[in-house]
Amino acid sequence: MTDSTGEFSFELQGNTYLKTDDSIDNYANFVGTATSFGTVMGTIKVSNPLSGPIATSGPCTWTSQAFLDDGTTVTAHGEGSYEQLAAEQKWKIELTIKISNGANLRSVGEVDLVKQTFSGKFSEA
Repeated sequence: MTDSTGEFSFELQGNTYLKTDDSIDNYANFVGTATSFGTVMGTIKVSNPLSGPIATSGPCTWTSQAFLDDGTTVTAHGEGSYEQLAAEQKWKIELTIKISNGANLRSVGEVDLVKQTFSGKFSEA
């Protein structure tokens, strides 16, 4: 990742699990703050097969809304991947995020499943 332009720190607010035809989708909801974006509410989505072993890596998405300090708001959607860190209850999350104001960001962060947090850094993509 190039030099960081900002950091984020979110806390888990809860999960929703939904069954599709052949998988279980997990939506993990987070709230916190991000540099230059104020308060952010967002959701990470990952999927696992309905039967067989649970994946330790795969695709994920991030969908969010930020409430900027100037009273305006932006939305965002990112696509990328997650990977469970070896022998830890943590996921590394890498995303390319498109912001509704036209900006594109690259984000690298970590979900700590024990502490129930998602934090990391982002830069212009």
